[in-house]
Amino acid sequence: MSTLSRISDRSFGVRLFLLVLLLNSTLILFAFYSVMDSKQGYEERARLTTQNLTRMVDQSVAASVRKIDLMLLTAVDELEHEFREHGHLDPSHANPFLIANRERLSELSSVRVTDGQGLVILGDGVSASTQASWADRDFFSALRDHPDHGLVVTDPILGRVTKTWVISFVRRYNKPDGSFAGVVSASIPVTYLGKLLSAMDVGPNGIAVLRDANLGMIARHPALNGPVGAIGARGASKELSDAIAAGQRDFSFHSRTSLDGVERTTSYRRMSSVPFSIVVGLGSEDYLAPWEDSVERARGAVALFLLVTSASAWLLWRAQIKRRDLEATRDQALVRLQKIANRVPGMVYQYLLRPDGSSCLPFASDAIREIYRVSPQEVREDASKAFSNHHPDDYDGVVASIEQSARDLTPWVYEYRVKFDDGTVRCLLGNAVPDRQEDGAVLWHGFITDVTERNQIKRTLAESAESYRTLVEWTPEPIAVHRDGKLVFVNPAATAMFGATSAQELVGRPILELVHPEFRQIVLARVKEQGEKGMAVPMMEEKFLKIDGTPIDVEVQSRTIQYQGGVAFQVAMRDITSQKAAQERLQTLAFYDPLTGLPNRRLLLDRLQQDLAGSARHKRQGALLMLDLDNFKDINDVLGHEQGDLVLQKVAERLSVCVRERDTLARVGADEFVVLLAELDENPLEAAMQAELVGHKILDALKQPYQFDDSEMSCTASIGITLFGEQHDDNVEALKRAEMAMYQAKAQGRNTLRFFDPKMQAVVASRVAMEASLREAIGKDQFVLHYQPQVTDKGQITGVEALLRWLDPKRGMVSPAEFIPVAEETGLILPIGNRVIEIACKQLAQWASQPGMAHLTVAVNVSARQFHQRDFVDRVLLTLERTGANPHRLKLELTESLLIEDVEGVIFKMNALMARGVTFSLDDFGTGYSSLSYLQRLPLNQLKIDQGFVRDILINPNDAAIAKMVVALADSLGLTVIPEGVETQAQRDFLLSLGCHHFQGYLFSRALPVQEFEAFLARC
Repeated sequence: MSTLSRISDRSFGVRLFLLVLLLNSTLILFAFYSVMDSKQGYEERARLTTQNLTRMVDQSVAASVRKIDLMLLTAVDELEHEFREHGHLDPSHANPFLIANRERLSELSSVRVTDGQGLVILGDGVSASTQASWADRDFFSALRDHPDHGLVVTDPILGRVTKTWVISFVRRYNKPDGSFAGVVSASIPVTYLGKLLSAMDVGPNGIAVLRDANLGMIARHPALNGPVGAIGARGASKELSDAIAAGQRDFSFHSRTSLDGVERTTSYRRMSSVPFSIVVGLGSEDYLAPWEDSVERARGAVALFLLVTSASAWLLWRAQIKRRDLEATRDQALVRLQKIANRVPGMVYQYLLRPDGSSCLPFASDAIREIYRVSPQEVREDASKAFSNHHPDDYDGVVASIEQSARDLTPWVYEYRVKFDDGTVRCLLGNAVPDRQEDGAVLWHGFITDVTERNQIKRTLAESAESYRTLVEWTPEPIAVHRDGKLVFVNPAATAMFGATSAQELVGRPILELVHPEFRQIVLARVKEQGEKGMAVPMMEEKFLKIDGTPIDVEVQSRTIQYQGGVAFQVAMRDITSQKAAQERLQTLAFYDPLTGLPNRRLLLDRLQQDLAGSARHKRQGALLMLDLDNFKDINDVLGHEQGDLVLQKVAERLSVCVRERDTLARVGADEFVVLLAELDENPLEAAMQAELVGHKILDALKQPYQFDDSEMSCTASIGITLFGEQHDDNVEALKRAEMAMYQAKAQGRNTLRFFDPKMQAVVASRVAMEASLREAIGKDQFVLHYQPQVTDKGQITGVEALLRWLDPKRGMVSPAEFIPVAEETGLILPIGNRVIEIACKQLAQWASQPGMAHLTVAVNVSARQFHQRDFVDRVLLTLERTGANPHRLKLELTESLLIEDVEGVIFKMNALMARGVTFSLDDFGTGYSSLSYLQRLPLNQLKIDQGFVRDILINPNDAAIAKMVVALADSLGLTVIPEGVETQAQRDFLLSLGCHHFQGYLFSRALPVQEFEAFLARC
C-alpha cells in the first residue's frame, strides 16, 4: 500500500467520522430539545391548573366565611340589644332570629349560643335534654379571657349532640357592662368541604386536600381509607413540609407522595380567610400521557437513525479500506450505501461548490425525492434543478448562507422553505460541515430534514398561548398588564371596572393615573421590589380611580410575566367597593344608635378609653356628662312610643348644637345620653367651670318647648358630671361616677346638674352663687369707690386712685380679690368697669366746684377686656360729656397684659383719648412683658412701680435694682413715676433717694370712702 493511499484513506475516515458524529449529535440534540420542551409545556400547564384550582377554592371559602361572619356580627348585635333592653335573653325572640339567619346560608348546619358558663342555651335543636357544655372548648376560653378577640375559626370538631364533624365560626357577645355573656357559633359540616373538593376535575390520579394549620386532614378527594385518611390525620411530603416551614404561603412543587406512591405536580396555598391550607395535585401519569407517546415515537426514530448512520459509516469505512482490492465492486457498495441512507428519515447528501460557482450533489439519498422532488441522478452533476424549488422569498438567504460557510469553513445550519409547482410549501432544516478540496472547491457533508411538522407543533403551542389570552380576555375577573409604568393590556372586565368604553382608553395610560394618591407610593415600592426579586405579590387591598375620578376599593394580586418579548407585570383585580360599603353599613349598625344616629355605648366606651389615656399622657382634664330625661316614661305612656322617638331625635339635635366638634355625644340607654368633653383646662377647677358651662347650656336648650303638629310639650333633664385627668381611670368606672352624680341631680329635684366630687361641687356652687350675686349687685348698684391719696415728696396730695368696693347687704364689704376674677371670667367686668368710670367722673365734676379739691386727679383701673371693646373711646368721651368732668383730671391706669394683642389698636385708642385731655399711667410696671420698643410708642404720662417690688426693697437687692431701673427709664422717657404700697418711712426715703417724687401707700393713708377722704384732705 502506497503512502499516498494511506493518507487518502485516513482523510476519508476522519471526514466520515465527523459527518456521522455531526449527524447523530444534531439529531439527538434536536430530539432531546423537542421532547424536553414539550414536557415542560405539559408540566407548566399542570402547574397553572393546580394554582387556579387552589385560588378558586380559597375564593369560594373566603366568600362563605364573609357571609358567615356577617351573620355572626348581626347575631351578636341582636343578643347584646336583648341584654340592654330586657337584662336577659328571650328564647322566644332570639331562637327564631338565629334560625332565620342560619337558613339564609345553605352551607350552615347549625347556629348555637352559650351563656357565660359555656352551657348551650339557644339554637336549632337545643332543648333541655340536648343541652351541652362548651366550657372545656379552647375557643370558649380564648373568647372569654380575651375581650378583643375577633372571629375564631376552629379545627374540625366532633359535635357532642350531632356526633358529626363540623368546623365552627365563633364570636363573643357581651353584657351591657362589657363583661363576657357567652359565645355565638355557626357550624358547617366537614362533608360540605368534601363536596366542594369533589366538584373539581383533578383526573384519575389527582388529589385535592384541605388541611388545618397543623397539616391535619380536614377533607380529601378522592378519600383515603384507613387512619391516614381520617379527619385530623397528619402527613405531608418533605417538599411541602419544608416550604411551609420556610413561611411560604403560595407555591408549587413536584413530588411523589408516600401515602399512595403517585407522582404529581402539586400547588399549595394558605387560605386567606381561615387557618387552613388547600393542596391540589395532578397526576404526572395523567397529564404526561400524550407526551409519553411522542417520546416513544422519537426514541424509535433516533435509534433507527443511529443504527443506520453507524452502519453506513462502518460500511463506508470498510469500502474505503478495501478500495484497492474492491475497485470492481465500488458501484455496488455505493448502491448499498444509498439503500441504507434511503431508510433514514431525512436526506443525507454531499454538496460540492466548484471554484467557477457551479455546484452539484455528488451524493444524495433517495429522500431527495421527497425533499426536493428530484432524483439523485438529476442533481449529481448540476444542483440547479434542486435550487429551482427554493421558495422565492428564501432563495437569496440560502445562497448567502452557503457562501458565508464556504468563506469561513463554518458549519452550515439554515432553515428555509421550498415551494413546488402544485403550490405545496415545506419547511427544511439543513446541517452540513464544509471541507475545502485540493482544487479550491468546497465539499459539504450534511443532512436535511423536513421540519414542517415540528413548526406546526410550534404554531399549535402559539395558538395555545392565544387561547390562554382569549381566556384572560373573557374571564369575569379584571386583569391588566403593565410595563415601564404604563398599561399595555386590559381585558374587558378591567375596562368595565375602570369605567372605560374600550380598552384603547386605558392602554398607554400611566398606571399611577388609575391609583388613588394615598396608595401611589405603596404601588411604586411594590412594583420595584417585584421587579428586583421577580416574585409574585400576595393579595392586598388598594384604592384605585376610575377614569372619571371615582374611587373604588380593589383587591390586587400581581406577578411578573413575559409579554411581547419583555418582562411585564400581570395584575389580577377584584372590585370590593360594594363589599366595603356593606362592611361600613355593618360597622354603623355595630357602633351607632339607629334611632338618633349617635354613637352607642360600645363606641362611647372606646373613645372614652382613648381620651382617658390622652388626658393622663398630656396632663389635661376631661369631663363626662351623663344626662337622663326627666319623666320620659310619662311621655311614652301618654303620647306613645312613636311620639317618644320623635322627642329623642329632637333631644339629640339640640345636644349636638351644645357640644364642640371634637367632643363625643352618645345615646347609651332609652332616654340616657352621655357627653364626653376632651382637652379641657389642665386646672381641675377651670375644667369644672368649663364642664358646668356646657351642662347649663344643655339644660337651657332642653327645657325649651318641643313643637309638634298641633301640640307643644316640655322635657327637662338631670345631669351628672365627673372629671378625669392625670389619674388612670377605668372607662366603666368613670361612667359609674357620672351616673351617680346624675342620680344626685335627680334627687335634688331634677332639671339641674351635680358634680361627683362633693368638694368641687361646693366650689362650683360658690362660683355660681358669686356670679348670681354679682349680677344682682350690678342691677342694684351696690358698688362704691374708695379713694387712696397720691402725695408728693413735699406731702401735698395731688390726686387719688379710685379703688372698687362691693357693699353686699348679706356679705358686707367684699374684697376685690374675691369677685374680680369671677367678673373677668364671666364678662361682668365690662358693665362693672363702665360703672366705675361713670362714678369717678361724677366725683371729679363734684370736686371741681369745691375749693381745695378742684386740682385733684382721679386714677381709674381699666381691664384689658374693657379697653379692647370696640366702642371704649366713645363710651369714655360720652361719660365725660354727660357728667361734666374735666378730661385732664381723669387718669386711666392700664396693665401690661393689654399689650399682648393688637398693640396698634391700643396706641390708636390712647391717642384718641389723650387728644381730649385724658392721661395714662402704666400700672404694675415690671411684672409683665412690655417691650421697650412698644413703651417708647405708647402715649404714657406715668409709670407705677408694683408694690411687690416696694415691699422688700430694703432687703432684696433685685427689687431695689428693678425700682432704680424703672425710675431711670421713666426719667429717660420724660414720664413721672409713682411707687405703690409704701408703708414705712424707710421705704419712702430710699425711693426718694432713687429719684421718686410721688408716693402711694398706707404710710400716707389707706383707701377711704369719699366722705372720709374729704375729711382727711381738709386736715392736711
